[in-house]
This record gives sequence, C-alpha cells and structure tokens, in this order.
Amino acid sequence: MCRRLLTSRAPSELIIIGFAYLLQFCGWFTAFIAQTYAEHEDVFKLLNQPPLLDFGNLLRVVWMAIWAELLLVFLMPVVMFSKLRLHMLVIVLSTAGLVLASIATSATIYLVDLPYKSVTAIGSGYLVLAMANGITAVYYSIAYDNQTERVPRAVAADETVVNKA
Repeated sequence: MCRRLLTSRAPSELIIIGFAYLLQFCGWFTAFIAQTYAEHEDVFKLLNQPPLLDFGNLLRVVWMAIWAELLLVFLMPVVMFSKLRLHMLVIVLSTAGLVLASIATSATIYLVDLPYKSVTAIGSGYLVLAMANGITAVYYSIAYDNQTERVPRAVAADETVVNKA
C-alpha cells in the first residue's frame, strides 16, 4: 500500500516533502533539547529579572509551540501516506506553526549578549522550524489547489453550463 502511494507521487514531490520533514524533525529536536537545557539551568527564571522582564514571560509561551510542532512532525507522514485529504489541515497547522516559530525565533535568537547560549540554540531550532513550516505550507497549498475542482460560474436558471475545456 505504501509503495503504491509513493509511486503515485512524482520524485520531485517526495524530495521536497522529505527535505521539509527532515528540516522539521531536526529543528524540533534542536529546539526541544535547547529548551529542556534552558529549563534545567533556570534560564527562564533569570530572564524574568527587571531589564528582561518581557522576554522571560514570552519564553514560557514557546513550550506550547514545541508541542504544536511535534503534532506537525507526526502529522506529515500520516498525510503523505494516507488517502485522506487532510491538505487543508496541514496548511492551517503549518501556517500556525510558522507564526509560533517566528515569534519564538524573534524572542530568543537576538539574546546573543547574554551568557546563556541555550536561548540562542532555541532560536536557531525555531528558525529551522519556521523554514520547514513555510516549505510545507507552500507545498500543500499548491497540492490542494491542484486537487480541487474548478467550480463553474453561476448561471441563470434557463441557461446551461458549457464547459470549454
């Protein structure tokens, strides 16, 4: 069954989705390990001090983003190897993941002056996730657009629709 589904796709499609999936997994793994290390070092508590009060609260939000990205990591092969038409779900979740990853990248990658390099690693992991989510959203948007049927224009009750294809 998997072999038939793989052969029904063009090799270029498999390369694009495989590359996006590899980026997504590597970015998620990097961000997750860096976040757990930063939690272990109590970096988030130290960033809640008065000069960086906004960053400390924003960094707590990225935990929700990492679990949403994990859902996308598991959802991509399911959509790729199933006959279910879940393209719209992947588009919406990839776009939401792109927004969450952009927010997390903006909150963490610019803290280079601090001695906590784990926060910069979180930002780099989320930057890779943002790129993978962008590739995924664009690919599935094109695939969804190619699968939908073109709806004929509305006509009056006494006219007939003539397909000029």
